[in-house]
Amino acid sequence: MINSYTEMHDFMVSIIGNVPYGIIVIDLEGYITVLNQQAHQILQLTNTPQHHLETNILEILNDIVELRELMSTCIKKGRITFQLQEHPVHDQYLTITGKPILSGFLLTLNNVTQTKQAQDEATLALLNGQEMERRRLSKEMHDGIGPLMSTIRLNLDAVKKDLKDVSEKTKQKVETMSDLIKEVANDIRSISHALMPSALIDFGVVRALHNLCEKANKSELINIHFYHAVTTDRLPQNIELCLYRVGQELLSNSLKYAQAKEINIQLVQRNDKIILTVEDDGVGFDTFINSSVSEGIGLQNIYTRVYSLNGQFIIDSQPKKGVHSTVEIPL
Repeated sequence: MINSYTEMHDFMVSIIGNVPYGIIVIDLEGYITVLNQQAHQILQLTNTPQHHLETNILEILNDIVELRELMSTCIKKGRITFQLQEHPVHDQYLTITGKPILSGFLLTLNNVTQTKQAQDEATLALLNGQEMERRRLSKEMHDGIGPLMSTIRLNLDAVKKDLKDVSEKTKQKVETMSDLIKEVANDIRSISHALMPSALIDFGVVRALHNLCEKANKSELINIHFYHAVTTDRLPQNIELCLYRVGQELLSNSLKYAQAKEINIQLVQRNDKIILTVEDDGVGFDTFINSSVSEGIGLQNIYTRVYSLNGQFIIDSQPKKGVHSTVEIPL
C-alpha cells in the first residue's frame, strides 16, 4: 500500500516512465517538470531526461515550428487544448496532444510513423490502381467506343443521302440524330482525355498542364496563368503523372472554393529538383483552425503522391490572402 508522498511520487514516475508514448509536463510559466524517456527519444534530445527538467519548453522545440508557436501562445495568452495529427518531426510522424492541467500543461507525443506509412502505402496502392483503371477506360473509350461512334455517324450520313423522297420533318429528325451522335462522340473524347490526357502521354507534363489551364480559362470568369522553366524534354513518367494530378487537384480546389480572380501555376526545374507552385488570390483559410480543409481527402492524396516520390508538399494560407501551394520533387 502506498502510504507516503515519496512512495506516491516514485509510483507516478514509474507509471509515466513505462507508458508507450512521450509525456511532457510544464508549469504555468513554461518550465518542464516532467519529461519521460519516450519523449526524450521521440524529440531526439541530447543528455538525459533529467537534464532538461527546469528548462523552458520552447528551448527544446526549435525544430518543431508549429508546436513551438502553439506552446508560446499557451504560455503567453492562455492555455488551450489542441491536437496535431500525424505531424512530421525529424524522420517521424507524431500525433501531439496538448491539454491544460491544474498547475500547468500536459503534452503527449505518440509516434504514429508505422501507422502513417501503412496508410500511405495503402493510399498509394489505391491511387495507382485508380490510374491503371483510368488508363484502361481511356483506351477502351478511345480505341473502342470512339471509332464505333464514328462508324455509326458515317452510316447515318450515308442514309441521309438516300432520303430524297421523305418529308422535311423526317429529314430534320435524321439531322438531329446526326448532331446528337456528334455531341456524344465529342463527350466521349473529352472524358477519355480527362481520364488520361493524351498530351501527358505524348508530349509530357508541361503541355498537359498548359492544356489544362487553357480549358479552365474558357469560362472567362477567372484568369489562369501558366509559366514554366523546364530544361528537360521529358521527366520520368511517375513524376510527370504526379505533377499533373497534383496540379489538377490544386487548380480544381482554387476554382471550387477560393472565389479567386487570378490563379498562377508555375513549373520550374532547378538543378536536381522540379518545383510546382499553384497560387490564387482568393478567400484563403486558417491552416490551423480550419483543419477540415487542410486535411481533406484531395490534399491527403497529394501528400501521399508527393511523399511517395521523396518530395515535399507545403500549403500556406491565411484568411483573405489566398492560398500558396508548393510541391518539390527530387529528380
